[in-house]
Formats: sequence, C-alpha cells, structure tokens
Amino acid sequence: MGMLGSFLLVEDATIDDLAREPATVDEFLRKRVHDVKEPVDYLDVDKAWHALHFFLTGDVGNTEPPLDFILGGGMSIGEDDDGYGKRAMRHSEVVELSRALANISVETLFDRYDPELMDEYGVYPSGWVDDAPLKPEERAYYAGAFESLRALVAKGAETGRGLLIWVW
Repeated sequence: MGMLGSFLLVEDATIDDLAREPATVDEFLRKRVHDVKEPVDYLDVDKAWHALHFFLTGDVGNTEPPLDFILGGGMSIGEDDDGYGKRAMRHSEVVELSRALANISVETLFDRYDPELMDEYGVYPSGWVDDAPLKPEERAYYAGAFESLRALVAKGAETGRGLLIWVW
C-alpha cells in the first residue's frame, strides 16, 4: 500500500477540541474519513505527498512556511505513530497558504524536478533516477495531486476552515 498523504478541512473549533484531547484524533479521523463511503472535504494525494513537498520547498525536511505545510506546517496534534505525526493548520494559516499556492503554476512546480537530488534526499517514492524523465502519466499524477490540494486549501480559506494533515 505505501504511505499516503491526507488532508481534511475542519473548523478551528474542531482543531481546538482535538488539541485538548489528542487521544481522540485517530477516532475522529476514522469517523470522518475511513468509515464513510465518500468523505467530505477530504483529499488523499496518495504517494505524491513527499514529491509535492520537495517540488514546493526544494528539500525533504522542514523548510519555510507556508509551503512546508505537507511535512512541517501547523501544529502537532494527536499521536505520532508513524514518524510524521498529524498536524493542524488554523484558518489564518490556511489563508496564507492559499495565497502562496495560488502563485505557483504546475510548470513552476516541476522546475524543481531533479531526479538525482530527489534520490539522494530519499524523496518518496524512491527510484527517481531509474524513472527519469517523468513520463506524461507520472507528470499528470503529480500535477493532478497538486491542483486538487491547491483547490482544497483555497476552499478552506474561502469557507473559514483549517486543515488537518497526516501521512499514514
């Protein structure tokens, strides 16, 4: 299956509740995402999460906000059972992120594509050099994940909601 990047829009009040009771985060996510047929305001970018982080920041670790949101944005929330943890961004942070993402085109996103560096840094999924250059379907996969994520963040900014982020 692999590691999947997930994003869910929620109210700031929900973030506050989850921050007060971190042990409830997994149950909340199960009820809102995993136990429903079609989760609302949820996005799974599949295995594209780490490459998107790299394309946005040029690195694999925590970098500068707001574009570090996939791996470093917001505040830690919930149990850290997978090494990446779960994080939450309040509405004000989502507004800032939405503005930043609006200025990035898909073409600009791929300006940082560097298979040698991505393999050296261990960008998930691995094997960038072996698969270089990106095939049209791979490019469409990452571009689609980015565009969907940008749209979800914009929706959160427009509707006054924050964002939960987790890799599982």
